[in-house]
Amino acid sequence: LLLIVTPVMIAILAPISGRISDKIDPQKLAAIGMGFVTVAILILCFLNESTPLYLIIIAMFLQGIGYGLFSTPNTNAIMSSVPKEETGTASASLAAMRVIGQTLSIGLLTVIFAYIMGNVPIVPEYYPLLMESSRISCIISAILCVIAVSASLVGLRSDVEYET
Repeated sequence: LLLIVTPVMIAILAPISGRISDKIDPQKLAAIGMGFVTVAILILCFLNESTPLYLIIIAMFLQGIGYGLFSTPNTNAIMSSVPKEETGTASASLAAMRVIGQTLSIGLLTVIFAYIMGNVPIVPEYYPLLMESSRISCIISAILCVIAVSASLVGLRSDVEYET
């Protein structure tokens, strides 16, 4: 039930952020969204066995807000930066990049968990290893989020008009 917070927030905010991104620079909105995700991940970096449930819910809530604010404006920024005749290629490239990013993320997390935990079961006596693996994964994710926010802010698109 805890995990439903993030997708619910995404479902609520994605259409709203899409409309907003038609009125303001979508890259700025995407950067704000990634900022929320960064804060959420930083909160998750400090989880331990005594972390109150409400703090985890806040992190999931912020993460949902962040993804909800990021995804649609990011797509808008990318698709509106290419000529109309290239939108199919841009859309395919965007979808491929998302899947590649997800796949590489899962691979990286698997390597981190395997390196730290080795071949031990996830039972209470090994929870410290699980928490350390999670902490390192969150730190790496937070660093990548900061890079993404920076890229969104630095790469603000120019108002180039394409002829059709």
